Amino acid sequence: MKKFIRGAGLLLLAMGSSAVMAVPITGNIAFTGLSTDDGTTLTFTGSSATVTYVDGSFAAEGVIAVDPVAGTAGDIATFTSFDYTTNPFTAISPLWTVGGFSFNLETVVIGASGPGVDLALSGTGTLMRAGYDNTAYNWAYSGNDIGGGVLQVFSSASAPVSVPEPGSLALLGLGLVGFAVTGYKRRRAQV
Repeated sequence: MKKFIRGAGLLLLAMGSSAVMAVPITGNIAFTGLSTDDGTTLTFTGSSATVTYVDGSFAAEGVIAVDPVAGTAGDIATFTSFDYTTNPFTAISPLWTVGGFSFNLETVVIGASGPGVDLALSGTGTLMRAGYDNTAYNWAYSGNDIGGGVLQVFSSASAPVSVPEPGSLALLGLGLVGFAVTGYKRRRAQV
């Protein structure tokens, strides 16, 4: 029994120490710019967009968002044009890059258009930067026609996908080990 408890303790210690080393990317980032849409391909004018909002890891790593009050110009992100109608969708690697971060778009869903939104896209992918773990992120695009149905002003944002943290999983595992030990002791006491 002591060997079992010692082994379970060492396993939990190993799980906890590996979880501490994981550094996922956190926070949100948003962009705005011009794009064209020919009905199948989204092309980003100048292959770029201005960063309009950052927090979390983006702010910590020095990515700058536009601030009209302070007169600060936002960083410029580089975007890759892509065909959003292919089925199955071919991953875009990377869709955008800025400040050492890059986002690979892996899925795309065409959303509903309506008043003020001429093209709505969403998807998921992987956000990467040296010194961080690759992190699952969501992406959204909203384009509004301003030039005869082809030129669009767009906004785009990326936010983390919710996943259980390793600490919660370790706590669940510890609870299951506790139940196993209690059951073992009860069975042993009945013999």
